[in-house]
Amino acid sequence: MSSQKFIDGFSQVHFIGGMVRIDTFVLEPTPGQEPTPKVTDQIVMTPIAFTNALEAMQQLADKLVEAGVLQKTPAGGR
Repeated sequence: MSSQKFIDGFSQVHFIGGMVRIDTFVLEPTPGQEPTPKVTDQIVMTPIAFTNALEAMQQLADKLVEAGVLQKTPAGGR
């Protein structure tokens, strides 16, 4: 691995030109207010790479729930 990037999350996921595009964001401090999201980068991958990544993230999320790090939420919840 040559570099690392920190993100606070994904702001949007698009399917354009046959590729999945995921916009990432970081929270920027705003004096006296809540931090504001700032789009920083875009991850572009094939649909197959996206489904593989989605499956890997789901497996990790299941392990985090099992370890008590995360809690399951109802469908559509946060």
